Amino acid sequence: MFTKDNAANLFIDILFKGVYRIFYRDMETMLLPDGMPGRVDDPVFLEEWWNSLDEPHQSLLREVVKCTIEETIIRFLAILDNSSGWPIRGQMSEFAVYLQTYQNYEDLSKNLSKETVRLNDKFANGYDDDQLQVLFYNRLNNAEENHSS
Repeated sequence: MFTKDNAANLFIDILFKGVYRIFYRDMETMLLPDGMPGRVDDPVFLEEWWNSLDEPHQSLLREVVKCTIEETIIRFLAILDNSSGWPIRGQMSEFAVYLQTYQNYEDLSKNLSKETVRLNDKFANGYDDDQLQVLFYNRLNNAEENHSS
């Protein structure tokens, strides 16, 4: 059985591993000769440009990319946390994120969930509950602390 907290933590963990870490790790792969599959730009140019940078400039670029990824995800989560106002202007509205479990594929196809847990119920815990943003931010800080120690 899932609670709001462990369902939200699962979501953030998947987001962190599946988006943040992979994108950041693959950034340099995009600069190698073969590049990423399906890339249409000139991989040789990018590789030559990357190799022309000295280590301090490569580090600076890595930090810019890292910060850009972090801010993009946090701003996306702010939208899901309904921190930006009503999605439909002039009408009470919100985005809702749920984790749902199902007995079988047929129930899934009919949206007959066995269990439903809302991850971003801002108004249930008071207006200050920006749960997903805070969880992701804390996950980033924990990862940086563990990486530096």
